[in-house]
Amino acid sequence: ATLILFATLSETPSVFESLYWQTGMLTYLVPLVVLTFYIGFLKKCCDSPARGRRRDALCLASSFLITFVAGGFSETYVVLQSCLLSVALACAVGLPWLKRTKLWPLLVAGLLGSVAALAMVAASPGNKVRQAALPSPQGFFNSVMSSFAYAFDFITGEHVYLVPPVLRWTTVLLVALLAFRLPLDEAAPAARALKSGNLKWALVLSPLAAYLLIVACIFPAMYVAASHPPPRSLVNAQFVLVCFMVGWGYLVGLALKRIAAKNATPHDTPLFNALSVAALVLLALIPLAATRATLLRVPKARALAALWEKQHAELRAAESRGVKSMTVSTVYYLEGTDLLKRDPQWYVNECVAAYYGMDSLTAVPDPEGIRIMVEETGR
Repeated sequence: ATLILFATLSETPSVFESLYWQTGMLTYLVPLVVLTFYIGFLKKCCDSPARGRRRDALCLASSFLITFVAGGFSETYVVLQSCLLSVALACAVGLPWLKRTKLWPLLVAGLLGSVAALAMVAASPGNKVRQAALPSPQGFFNSVMSSFAYAFDFITGEHVYLVPPVLRWTTVLLVALLAFRLPLDEAAPAARALKSGNLKWALVLSPLAAYLLIVACIFPAMYVAASHPPPRSLVNAQFVLVCFMVGWGYLVGLALKRIAAKNATPHDTPLFNALSVAALVLLALIPLAATRATLLRVPKARALAALWEKQHAELRAAESRGVKSMTVSTVYYLEGTDLLKRDPQWYVNECVAAYYGMDSLTAVPDPEGIRIMVEETGR
């Protein structure tokens, strides 16, 4: 679980917009937390031995309500959720009959809740207001084709926002080695369900399913805005990709373990020992490098934060005096959303002016802020 969280946040295109920015976090990250809870809820309902009409009805209603509420956070997530539930319904065919009869009604109820949320989001009157400021849609077919192309780019290494794919492949290697080296109980539900035939199908079909789910994460932006998704929304695709990498790594390790057992191959061969050491070293170096990069930015972040505090104090003082129009300096930050501009009708200027109770706000470049930014890059 820690590995999934670290890999998701470390390789998402914009941690600021997806996690630290309140609007982005509520829109795209919170529903992933609800999704994790929902998966646990499904397992709890299916594993509980107690049965009864009242309990079954409560589980079905809860399944509908959870997906309906989660689907209202964003169009990106509700499309992903609907596709994920459809894939889960298809995968449930391979479960034992008793498990299948418990899980299918819950998944159907969840899918109905997700579809209802999707219909509500699509019918929202605010869509027309947003669409007026966006390019004309490129059509359903072109949007699908663009989504497939961008999803492939995202998986192999996000080139638009320059996200390296190192950590995701390390995740596969680490989990595969753990699955191969550790003594897995073949009687465990996961291992028992993945017999030789099922394991082969899972190895082949799970990459396709993950690819289609990532396409689902990208399609809304392609269809509505006719462009690649904003970086904050790609945390959904990143979460799907990392979960797939962990799951597929387990499948690969389990397959290698069974091959080794079939051929009576020992688990402590020099090759696997070397791969294990390399994976552990690489896994240790990645977070250490990320921590070092973060700490190196602390002095600059503190200097910029001081400028923000100074500007905030000036604007609050002007607000208390009843000032309705003002010129301020543009304050910079390490990463994030758009900056203040000279144009008082620029949406950032209008938002800041409204926050401080002013009619208009103009911004000019700040020499001190520029100096801090230039010193950090060494230019």
